[in-house]
Amino acid sequence: MAAYAPRKKKLEAIELLAAGMSYTEVASTVGVTQKTLRLWRKEPEFGAAVLDKSRALIKENLPDIYSVLIKEAKKGSHQHLRLLIEHYERLEEMRTNAELGHISFTWRTSQS
Repeated sequence: MAAYAPRKKKLEAIELLAAGMSYTEVASTVGVTQKTLRLWRKEPEFGAAVLDKSRALIKENLPDIYSVLIKEAKKGSHQHLRLLIEHYERLEEMRTNAELGHISFTWRTSQS
């Protein structure tokens, strides 16, 4: 049972980090030292788990995210409109690639 407690704390830390909590807050909430959390962060599996959980949370909330983007774009927010257009272009590119029989994911970043 002793090995179970650290695993449980790691899983809780993954959830909290994916939800956007700071490392200091996570260490305090989970009940580990910041040194322990830093050691966990160095583990590739831990980092991959945080990333996977973050992606899952975003995917679960996409309808709400899109609603907010559309609402703000309709209010005249150029930044929200730009995000919608960029995301739409990426989705169209992915759809076109899928129709051609292959899928590729390319994330473009804008340069200031």
